[in-house]
Amino acid sequence: MKVLITGAAGHLGAALANLLCAEGHRVLGLDVRDAEDPSSLPAARLAGARASGHFSLERCDVRDALALQEPLRRFLPEAVVHLAGRRDLEWAEAHPAECLRLNAGAGLQLLAECRRLRIGQVVLLSSAHAYGASRRYPQGEDDPCDRPLSALGAACRALELGAHALSLRTPVNITVFRLFSLYGPWPSPHRLLPTLARAAAARRPLPIAGDGSMSRDLIFVDDAAAAMRRALERPAPFRILNLGSGESTTLLQVAGQVAARFDVLLRSETWPLRPGELPQAWADVRRLRDELGFAPAVTPEEGLRRFCDWFQALPDELRRLYDS
Repeated sequence: MKVLITGAAGHLGAALANLLCAEGHRVLGLDVRDAEDPSSLPAARLAGARASGHFSLERCDVRDALALQEPLRRFLPEAVVHLAGRRDLEWAEAHPAECLRLNAGAGLQLLAECRRLRIGQVVLLSSAHAYGASRRYPQGEDDPCDRPLSALGAACRALELGAHALSLRTPVNITVFRLFSLYGPWPSPHRLLPTLARAAAARRPLPIAGDGSMSRDLIFVDDAAAAMRRALERPAPFRILNLGSGESTTLLQVAGQVAARFDVLLRSETWPLRPGELPQAWADVRRLRDELGFAPAVTPEEGLRRFCDWFQALPDELRRLYDS
């Protein structure tokens, strides 16, 4: 299969590219360098895909419609996985119009081009932030999602609604994944787990938002990539699927497991909640199981152990990527 991945140098994009290339699929990745990540991080993430000989990476800003058309028409993929975007609450709060343009407009623009080229299927990445102020737990895909708490949540919901409207008049099969809390090797340095691991390694208090009772549904990056690969194998005209583990873990529990792996006493340092934070997150994954026959293989406990072991084993030159 020929697959085009936008955001291919990101945490999830690289994991998916590595997985597809290991299976012999041909992958074209599109990305722009994210100023938030060290410049050498994409190369580390994509080492497996590059070594396979089945992967190429090109610079392309998905907001530029003309720039996006050229690789699509030249490569003519059988499937497109759109992961490009910026899902940062603080940035979205400061730049709501640009958040909407990048996280919704670019995806719909890409979907319209796929319709013109008659590309068979498209996978789009939304976020659990689409649930907003919902208090129905576990959070299920049939929730109306009509009370966003952030510009990011509103943009993700706009992408979902626009994709549904386009799906009514296109032969393209569309799967939208609502991603919960992604974690695992090679994350961006400013994410929660690298922040906790840096503090634990330096024997500093671990920063926790709020009182630690806020919960997250953790999905290991390899599981998330495997679910997307499964969606490519089992297309559907239109669907929205939660992408999580189906377990809810508090931030205090996460910090406690990190402290235990680093053999340090848990001393938490409370940080204020960011505007738009979901107070609780817990994915209903029954539809993921029923429609894709997929269940995450890595439990949060096992995944946190793997992440901490990976972080501690990083050689000095790679550990520096996470020192900022």
